[in-house]
Amino acid sequence: MNVFMIIIIWFWTTLLQINLCGHATLAAAYTLFSSGLAETDVIEFVTLSGILTAKKIPETNNTTSASTLHKGEARDGFYVEVNFPADPVIEFNFDETSQISGALNGVSIIDIKKTQMGDDLFVVVSSGTAVKELQPQLDAIVKCPGRGIIVSGIAPPDSGFDFYSRFFCPKFGVNEDPVCGGAHCALAPYWSKKLGKCDFNAYQASARGGVLNVHLDEQNQRVILRGKVVTVMEGCVLV
Repeated sequence: MNVFMIIIIWFWTTLLQINLCGHATLAAAYTLFSSGLAETDVIEFVTLSGILTAKKIPETNNTTSASTLHKGEARDGFYVEVNFPADPVIEFNFDETSQISGALNGVSIIDIKKTQMGDDLFVVVSSGTAVKELQPQLDAIVKCPGRGIIVSGIAPPDSGFDFYSRFFCPKFGVNEDPVCGGAHCALAPYWSKKLGKCDFNAYQASARGGVLNVHLDEQNQRVILRGKVVTVMEGCVLV
């Protein structure tokens, strides 16, 4: 279909409003698509991060191997593809590297940068295994500069992934985001420069874990995330 559905959407954590949330965008689009409320294959969400587009992608033989954002079985025969702004990382001059290392329980840090739009610290560690085994000190993370901390490292060679990541944001009431679409707006351009590619199979190594199929549209500076959605709860709100 060529018809667009336009929706205004706001994103909130348990404490306050934020500009961008991958889970909320994905869930809202999936609900509209699967319920039949959207008589279109394209939805435009008007947000504080600008226009975010979600597309309904039919499942074909070419997409059956694509990644899911959650563990579990997704029974609907379509994927949701969301289009987010890229968030390039910039240089970050901070003398107290030991403070950040301590907040990450002494992990060996290769590089520290900062996201341009999200105001998050972007910490690169020695390996994806180090990312997975990391035991963060949340009280110490609260005292670090920026909004939260994205931690990432190269995935193990036999893992089938390009990079691992985790995201900690206790200042905003999210100790650890299980799978963060917004963080990948920064992860995609960073790893594109490091690995010389624009398509990634990424793993967020939280306790729940999640796999993301990521594409960087370098020319337009957009990050495309594609996945299936699993409904885990339904309810009603009486107003």
